[in-house]
Amino acid sequence: MKILFYFFLSTIILLNFSCLSSTSNSKTSDIDKLPVDTSNIAILQYNTIHNILYKNSHPSQLTEEDILVIDSILKSCIKDYNIVQEIKYQEWKENNPKSKYQKDNFVINLKKYKRQYIAHINEKGEKEVWVNCFCNAFDKNWRKEIIMVDDGGNCYF
Repeated sequence: MKILFYFFLSTIILLNFSCLSSTSNSKTSDIDKLPVDTSNIAILQYNTIHNILYKNSHPSQLTEEDILVIDSILKSCIKDYNIVQEIKYQEWKENNPKSKYQKDNFVINLKKYKRQYIAHINEKGEKEVWVNCFCNAFDKNWRKEIIMVDDGGNCYF
């Protein structure tokens, strides 16, 4: 009977420790709890290659609050962009009634995009985040390497 009791006790203790260790060290689990769809977001690490783009800057980390702010700003910018694009679409449609272009070719639906974020501190000490949105990664590992294109319409911004 004592052996069975110790077995159950040790099992409960092990389960508690394994649950604690899996949640306390995981930044991903914290990010996954955000009210933002993080399954389409990759946070890439700033490195010396990026210093070519951003002179006199150094790496920074993103907090949960940063991700919420980025999401809010991004959605606001896309909303403003889409208002203008919807007008352009209506004008296009009126001037080209036989065109097969759809409204989706003009406006941005953020849910269809993957995003990459790279955070750095600029020379003024301000945190800046480079945001890269795209709908096609060309079979590259978009969670590890930057997706760059020369053009691509509203598929890349």
